Amino acid sequence: METLAETFHRLTAYATDRHWLEPVDDDRVRQDFIPLLPETRPPQSKEYPQHLPRVALPAAAGAPVAAAPLLGGSDAAAMPADRPPGLADLSVTLARCAGVKSRSPRSGEYYRAAGSAGNRHPYEVYVSARGVGGLTDGVWHYDPRAHALTLIGPPAAGEATTLVVSGVPWRSCWRYSERGYRHVGWDCGGVAAHAVLAASAQGLPARLETAFDDAAVGRLIGARPPEEFPMVLIVLGDGAPAVAGGENTAPGDLGPGAEEFPLVAAVHEEGSLRGAAEVEDWRRGRAGGRPGARTAVRVPDEAGDRTLELLVNGRRTTRRLDGAALVPQTAARWITDVAAGAMPGDAGTLHEVRLAAHGVAEAAPGVYRRVSGGLERTAATSRDATYRACLNQEPGRDAAAVVFLTPAPGPAVAPDARTYRASLLSAGFALSRVYLAVTALRLACSGLTFVDSELRAAVGAQDALAAIAVGVER
Repeated sequence: METLAETFHRLTAYATDRHWLEPVDDDRVRQDFIPLLPETRPPQSKEYPQHLPRVALPAAAGAPVAAAPLLGGSDAAAMPADRPPGLADLSVTLARCAGVKSRSPRSGEYYRAAGSAGNRHPYEVYVSARGVGGLTDGVWHYDPRAHALTLIGPPAAGEATTLVVSGVPWRSCWRYSERGYRHVGWDCGGVAAHAVLAASAQGLPARLETAFDDAAVGRLIGARPPEEFPMVLIVLGDGAPAVAGGENTAPGDLGPGAEEFPLVAAVHEEGSLRGAAEVEDWRRGRAGGRPGARTAVRVPDEAGDRTLELLVNGRRTTRRLDGAALVPQTAARWITDVAAGAMPGDAGTLHEVRLAAHGVAEAAPGVYRRVSGGLERTAATSRDATYRACLNQEPGRDAAAVVFLTPAPGPAVAPDARTYRASLLSAGFALSRVYLAVTALRLACSGLTFVDSELRAAVGAQDALAAIAVGVER
């Protein structure tokens, strides 16, 4: 019998016989919704009353640590530190994961540290502070435009300062309808990837917790489902996350006109955990509660020694790739290793990597998987096949390689809704790391949506979580 997660994934799949904006003919999917209406475009960030206490964060000038070794698989801090984070550490971590990099002079939209499809950024970031030097204990909301914190709630119980990343589905569903929930998971996972790297560069331990009491954490940050809900915790320390309790939190304002998508609300609610017992039961079902394995890999010389700040600021999507260019095999191997890295925390490994290689030096065209010490060719493919699988987007045809992230373990999407949610986070975590690795290699890339019905022909996969094209800019 099909689970709700499987139903959601199937009903939000793209197919060659239907335009991507056309809903599937099923009464569980909204047939009346018109995407991309300018007059309903949601604002990019949450607002709070001016009378609430605010703290301006210091300039985000962090430790100048080369980012490539961290991307290579080691989350060891640049300098050992058994200390709580200070305000400067928070400033750097928040700036590198969710801060504003620039603003479009034409549209006025903000471009932020981690990438987001359609520049929608369907998330908010909160800090549940415990013992942060220079900051009162309490729950704070991060304002990316002002690079400041607003105090919205009293302190939570727990030992370690914790970032809470929430999802705001309307921001992505405005563009992608129900499929926007997939983007919520990807983008929240991307924020988490940047936060882990930034914390590590400051000498701070960081781990992700994807299992928590949803209602309790929602109350902590003042979220009002289904408009907003917590997606992932980023724990800055070795103790229990500071997320217990949480009352009288200011709710804030996400803007007018949010529309609801019953299927999105249903699959998220189906995956919600209630109480400590359900949290522990889910963790036991995922790798026995053990952290995901992280394997250090050799960083190629081409990656250089640029800092995380430079990579974040240099990260961008490139839509025009040179179909005749080759990338070194060492670069392709490293990108694959980076993409395969598990989130550090409670979820374990939730995706696998299939590399559709078209222009990798000393490698025959085909589909490759990771093996000890390199890549192994498993099947044939073609540029036409990946072009069709990538919704006829040019980077899917002209890339030197297209990285497809597929569910793990097994060929099909996660059977339960909580694991499905964590799988989307895992895919977003990997995508953001690939973006930074490609930037370090001075190559180009483009995250791509994909046509689910074409995956088998392109890479032999029944399902996929995400895809990204890598190559040389044209």
